[in-house]
Amino acid sequence: MSSGVPPTTTKRNRMDFDGKSSSFETNRSQAAVLEKINQSINKLNQSIDSIGTKDYSCWDIIKEIPNLDKQAQYKALKLVNTKAKKIEFFKMTPQEHFD
Repeated sequence: MSSGVPPTTTKRNRMDFDGKSSSFETNRSQAAVLEKINQSINKLNQSIDSIGTKDYSCWDIIKEIPNLDKQAQYKALKLVNTKAKKIEFFKMTPQEHFD
């Protein structure tokens, strides 16, 4: 009673055939690369955020220099470029404008 139908064969797993899975190793290395990229992006975001939170101005920094009188402070600010001077002038108090 031979029906003539060949027996069905099942596909073998690639790990069984090769003895190892190169796709598994590739996925693991890709995951490591993606993790490093993610860490780098997070560090970059933190750096950008920290820049935004600092509220220092040239004028504030010049005022903190020890042993520098008002005249020298204004001369130092005068050496800063024009756009920065305008911004710093608007940040000064009215009393500082007239000193």
